[in-house]
Amino acid sequence: MALRILAVDDDSLVLGVLVRVLGTDPSLQVRTASRGQEAVDIAASQSFDVLICDISLPDLDGNLVVKEMKRRDICPPFVVMVSGIVKTAPQSLTGSMVFVPKPIDPVVLLSLLRSVPRRSGA
Repeated sequence: MALRILAVDDDSLVLGVLVRVLGTDPSLQVRTASRGQEAVDIAASQSFDVLICDISLPDLDGNLVVKEMKRRDICPPFVVMVSGIVKTAPQSLTGSMVFVPKPIDPVVLLSLLRSVPRRSGA
């Protein structure tokens, strides 16, 4: 079963790289959004296993996106927050949320995503 990913970034180049990198793995399905509210609206109509979200978005910052999705009970079970400000390797906060610095290392990102458990029967 494919891992369903919602990738959110206002930088079209970053989204393009994510789509290209994640597209190399046929077990990953990617949907993109360029704004926080757009991501919330998409998540309200489709379920995802992973949210990859830039922290700095022009309308809702990434933290507010996650907060709103959690409030609506539509947040994917695994969240990857991305920022150019974070200067360390990915760190698990709760077991279901990690931070990844920009520029995103494709090997690290793919390794992280391959470790995410798939939902059975969904």
